[in-house]
Amino acid sequence: MGNHTFRATFNQPLLWKALNKTLYQMSVTRNLRQLDEKAKVARAVIYNYNGAPHPIHYHGHNADPECRDGNMGRQHPSWSCGGTSINPECGLCIGGSGVALVPNHFAWHSSMGLVVKVVEKKQYMQDTMQSVVALIRPTCDQWNAWMVKKGGPLFMGIDSGLRKARRGK
Repeated sequence: MGNHTFRATFNQPLLWKALNKTLYQMSVTRNLRQLDEKAKVARAVIYNYNGAPHPIHYHGHNADPECRDGNMGRQHPSWSCGGTSINPECGLCIGGSGVALVPNHFAWHSSMGLVVKVVEKKQYMQDTMQSVVALIRPTCDQWNAWMVKKGGPLFMGIDSGLRKARRGK
């Protein structure tokens, strides 16, 4: 995805970083894409070089295929399925706010690093979702306390899923 293998770190959740204005600290290996704040609709162009149908999931959002079988334009509504589109050969119209994952066959492809995270309407989130910060903070504090108790990170460094996890003691 963008010539970078996705890497995740459990100690730096992207939603937390988005809400606390620290996304600028993210490495390109996190495969994070920030959309234009003023955009009402975003267009994701996804090329599927394999001729077989391939599902693409846009978690937490609805996605409408713009093109199917090489024909551009709004397609039949039944082709949209709550964030999952089958074989979008040209692109998707997507919309919403938040941090969303865009994988396909999540467990399989994410373990190979084939994931993109999309941040939409970051300023809107920061302005309107401060109650979420209050809800997330205790979980982050508990996670960090548990990590200290275990003697360090459960997973060392960042992980594409290809390496075996090294468990803390």
